[in-house]
Amino acid sequence: MKRKLALALALALGLTLLLGGCGEKKPGTEGPAQAGTDPFSIGVAVPLTGAGSSAGKMEVVGITMAVNEINAAGGVNGRELSVNLVDTAGDPKEAANAVRKLVSEGVLAIVGPHYSGEAEVTYPIGDELKVVQIALACSKPGLSDGYVYGFRNVAAEDQISAKVLPRWVEDYGIKTVAIITDVKASVAKSLGEDIYPPIFQELGVEVLTLNDPITYQTGDVDFSAQITKAKALGVDGIALGSLAGDALNLIAEAREQGLTQPFVGAAPLLEGELEKKGGEDVQGTYSGSVFCLTDDSERVQEFVRSYRALAPAMYSEVSSDPLHYCANAYDAVYMLAQAIEEQQISGGRDTLEADRTKIQQHLSGLKDFDGIDSRGFDETNCGIKDIYVLKIQGDQWVKAE
Repeated sequence: MKRKLALALALALGLTLLLGGCGEKKPGTEGPAQAGTDPFSIGVAVPLTGAGSSAGKMEVVGITMAVNEINAAGGVNGRELSVNLVDTAGDPKEAANAVRKLVSEGVLAIVGPHYSGEAEVTYPIGDELKVVQIALACSKPGLSDGYVYGFRNVAAEDQISAKVLPRWVEDYGIKTVAIITDVKASVAKSLGEDIYPPIFQELGVEVLTLNDPITYQTGDVDFSAQITKAKALGVDGIALGSLAGDALNLIAEAREQGLTQPFVGAAPLLEGELEKKGGEDVQGTYSGSVFCLTDDSERVQEFVRSYRALAPAMYSEVSSDPLHYCANAYDAVYMLAQAIEEQQISGGRDTLEADRTKIQQHLSGLKDFDGIDSRGFDETNCGIKDIYVLKIQGDQWVKAE
């Protein structure tokens, strides 16, 4: 299947494909496609409103890029792909409703959801209804274990942290650390309580908050008490089990209180433009990802150029720099297109259940996919990924060389 980026066509088709309104039916998505010439319908369930809207919109741009390229190259087995888009608002209840709605409208598979907390609710529904979901940022360890139809095209946070923390410790000479944890956000809580401590202990780093944790909850706005407590410990560095918005405020408060220690986090730090909004305060902060904007390979740079050409035309507020969410979404569409093509999916009403099962079986055996940042799925339905250690330099996340 051709993967040549079609910039002009993407700009022309992107708006008509997805700006018809969240959850509205678009041509070819009013129900299961008839076998023959009707488009193959793919569902998309991501946040377009709420705290995760910037990431969700970035994912939609990646999906649009892939769909436009595939359709411009003749579609899949001579038929186009169409998208049925529903806004989850980053809310587990809305995500559950979105999955049920998309399944009832006859999509072959679903790209999404975004958050781990959403997937914890939607994966059981997907298994019950026997429809594939390919989550895009659900990195909580063990999240997809035991599910048949629940996939996630992302590396788990324990895999990412296992590469990032040793490098951060080595580069900054860390001997003691404080961990600050959001105990409300699912993935952040997992990072602070379950993932970071054993890795630091294995590295010989003393975690001074192990018996007296420093915590907060998503939605808190005043972090002075948490930083005052960390400051009193006199640690060499601070690890954040946080989402990006809170990380920005925590680091700003630390600098306000005179702390100069380095910070480290995981993939959630990449959401929310921490690198652009944090200025001097966030320089040298470490994280990890399966995608690197500054990768000098021509394929990645062509992907970046295509994104930058399309994103402003679709969502003026979205970052000009694509993150792994966008690449994960882009690759997820190509994975589904490959499954439809190779499994000879008919897309008819009478074969919908069998078609969905064929897609699940194809993805379960996919180990050598050639994507922007994707290789397929392991035995737990988690993405097979290369992991990059990143740090903030200037206003970008770059490889920690």
